[in-house]
Amino acid sequence: MIVTTADFIDKWDISIGFGSGKLQEYIDEHEPLILAELLGADFADEIQTEFDAGTLTPENQALFDKIYFNADVYGENRLFVSEGIEIMLKDFIYSHYYVTNLGTSTSQGKIKMKTEGGKLVSDDYTDRFNFYNSGVKTYKAIQKYIEENEEDYPLYKGISKETTWLI
Repeated sequence: MIVTTADFIDKWDISIGFGSGKLQEYIDEHEPLILAELLGADFADEIQTEFDAGTLTPENQALFDKIYFNADVYGENRLFVSEGIEIMLKDFIYSHYYVTNLGTSTSQGKIKMKTEGGKLVSDDYTDRFNFYNSGVKTYKAIQKYIEENEEDYPLYKGISKETTWLI
């Protein structure tokens, strides 16, 4: 695995009190699928094998690094920013985890407690969409980088993903 439960700190922090024991299940379930969608099944397997062995090629290491580059999209110059595969995976996994596990299920729906006496608060899931869409931004940048350097990535067969406001 590329990400571990220990990687979910700072903005991805998950409190033990909110069921972080399930986080490993989410990593195990989502990471291989996200990589296969991003790169294609064979390329995802290659990346995982290289990562596990600590033998990433310079071309594949570039996909894990933060990169900025310009590329032509339908005749228009655009800036692409990739935070790297690890950050992208954390964004996607956290967004999937967020809606299912953050909060407490009740007969009136899912609630989150405020620290001052346990008042109910509403949640519009904006954070979930922000994490997901941040992951999509890096996902698209990685795919565009691969397409711009296609001779270095002959196994690439990724599928596209779009930002969303409803997951």
